[in-house]
Amino acid sequence: MPVKKNIFVADDILIKTGYFILFLLIITLCVAWSLLSTERESLSDMRIGIMVPVGLVLLTMPIAFLIAGYRIRAKEKKYLTVWNILENTLEVSMNDLANNTGLKRETITRALQEINQRGTSFFIYDRTSGLIFDGRLKSQTISISTCPACKHTLGYTIPLVVSKLPRCKYCGTDIDASHLNRLKQEKIQFILESNPFYGPNGPDGRQGKKFSWMVFLILLFVFWPLAIGYALVKSGKVISINTR
Repeated sequence: MPVKKNIFVADDILIKTGYFILFLLIITLCVAWSLLSTERESLSDMRIGIMVPVGLVLLTMPIAFLIAGYRIRAKEKKYLTVWNILENTLEVSMNDLANNTGLKRETITRALQEINQRGTSFFIYDRTSGLIFDGRLKSQTISISTCPACKHTLGYTIPLVVSKLPRCKYCGTDIDASHLNRLKQEKIQFILESNPFYGPNGPDGRQGKKFSWMVFLILLFVFWPLAIGYALVKSGKVISINTR
């Protein structure tokens, strides 16, 4: 069963907190309305005049939590899209990834930073070649025994990730890209089957920016907007939902 990826914790906390506060608020307002309805008829107008503005003011709290939580979750979904593609391919060009996902390069770069902080994966963006690849590929090599064109024995051993195609020392032609890609895919498939998860700090990885429940709860009771601000800071800069 695949492990569910969860880049941010703050979105879950904010959304659950928002719905919980909203539930308590609705119950409280219903009870208060019921108690006030037993008062004299002359107080009915005063009751409405008090309950409506107070209720609207109190509603801003759970609504603010829900908006912040869902904004963080929208960002997380974009990052997970990048992660899932890279996890299945191990290597992809920045242009292809941007075109296939509709995300901006800046968003993809930020996604790589957050993914690498999880510790279970580590991807490298080579700006020279424009490739994004799994860190394991950097230390891998492939062997080219013969030239596909002239059939001479080469005995080349080259890095798995190259920005320039190797050239045959006999006929002078570049090694066919499809032949090189086939060898590369065989190596990538072997890596995926033998060790699907990888991180620079071992299986436990690192937590990146830790979210503290204690700090969040203290801020929630002291001044709740600070709790939302704390969650946003721990989740990085929130990108616009309309910005791809």
